[in-house]
Amino acid sequence: MKLQLPATIGKISTLADGSIRIVIDSQEMPPEQMAILFELRNKLGWMMFAENELQESDIPEQQAEVDEESPSSRLRKTIAVYCNKKYGSYDKTSELYRQAMSRLQQKYLELIDDV
Repeated sequence: MKLQLPATIGKISTLADGSIRIVIDSQEMPPEQMAILFELRNKLGWMMFAENELQESDIPEQQAEVDEESPSSRLRKTIAVYCNKKYGSYDKTSELYRQAMSRLQQKYLELIDDV
């Protein structure tokens, strides 16, 4: 699924895990484009940005290879950044990761009991 619309890069910031957040502002758009945009929300994809309108020939036809990191790997990295900032080292990362996963598992076991 593709979406092309006029936009401005409104803000760029770095996050604690080393990734970059890009905020894109757009003008009003028709409901059809809004529907596509909301359908793409939280999906991993590739973005192209140009100062001029992109042509269909500018967009590669082959599917992009996506090496998506697992949610548990992202959580472990986030906990590592927290450990480094709070304790000055990564030594407690594994311990805190196990504790976080145990709490999450316990929460879902409680939810299962409530169903």
